[in-house]
Amino acid sequence: MSDLITEEKMNTEQAAALLGLSTVTVRQLVNAGALGCIRLGRRPLYRFTREHVADFLQRMEARPVAA
Repeated sequence: MSDLITEEKMNTEQAAALLGLSTVTVRQLVNAGALGCIRLGRRPLYRFTREHVADFLQRMEARPVAA
């Protein structure tokens, strides 16, 4: 938990730029449960850690198909 407090957070625009996606797509991924985040407030503000982004990319990585 202490890492979560001290780790630098990204806003939606920064996370989208890092992923090479639009902010709309990032919000859709969060709402679908595919991309983790920290939600703040009633009208959620999303904050992302590098771990959130890395976990998402690892799950999306294409796996080679056995021949």
